[in-house]
Amino acid sequence: MPRWSLPATGWSATPRPGCRASRPSGRCRSASASCWAWPAAPVWLQDAEAATAKCLNFELQIDSQMVMTEGTDVDAHTVRESIGTRLPLPFNLGIAFFESGGSYVAVSTDAAPVNSTAYSVAYQYTCASVNSTTPLGLTLRGSPGFTARQGGVAQRAQVEDFYLTPAFAPTGFAGSSYSVTRSTPRNPTGCENPATHTEHENWFTSALPTWLDPFADPTLALAIRNWTTVGGAVMATREATTRSEAGASENVTVNTQLVPFHKPAP
Repeated sequence: MPRWSLPATGWSATPRPGCRASRPSGRCRSASASCWAWPAAPVWLQDAEAATAKCLNFELQIDSQMVMTEGTDVDAHTVRESIGTRLPLPFNLGIAFFESGGSYVAVSTDAAPVNSTAYSVAYQYTCASVNSTTPLGLTLRGSPGFTARQGGVAQRAQVEDFYLTPAFAPTGFAGSSYSVTRSTPRNPTGCENPATHTEHENWFTSALPTWLDPFADPTLALAIRNWTTVGGAVMATREATTRSEAGASENVTVNTQLVPFHKPAP
């Protein structure tokens, strides 16, 4: 049975039993490529892939703080929530791709928990009071990427900028919530007709929407760019302040800090 060698690789293919295939002119007569049994990748290639997977291993630290004010009179209130997480981003050649000028070579294999590190609500009028708060975290998946500098080989080996495509999801119905009792002010003093409600106002519902416009991407939907490159274990840093649109019913300010780390696997 013939064996074919591919130039400069040392790989060879052997026809599977029952296949009528030959290679008189460099092509298999069988219409099915599965007619040929290809061996496993050579050891040197497997070793190179394993070394690459260990080297291209990253983690992302993300911290974000939101202040939201909304309402008037008895409804006037302020909600504050801070979140934080460290997201593992291991190398995965099988899903690497090239989009928007970036090569995405890692992705979070599982959704990482995002902790609600601080959650508070305050109403300023006596006819409204907060009964309890229920902080709930989020989950996060992400894919990092990079663009190379323009120029020759030496320049193209350097990173020009990073990309991050995050995907958040709430825990529970819609993230953190609180219970509030509001009453109608009574003349000349006091309050009457109390009613208790549960409100879902938090980082997911109020802060994340402020990212949609400044980080919008025509291909990836959401991509955070314009990082400050550091190098070494701390690859880069990115700080951003985003706000709600002018004229919105709620006034939201969000301060976010992101730090990607190079964490080679042992």
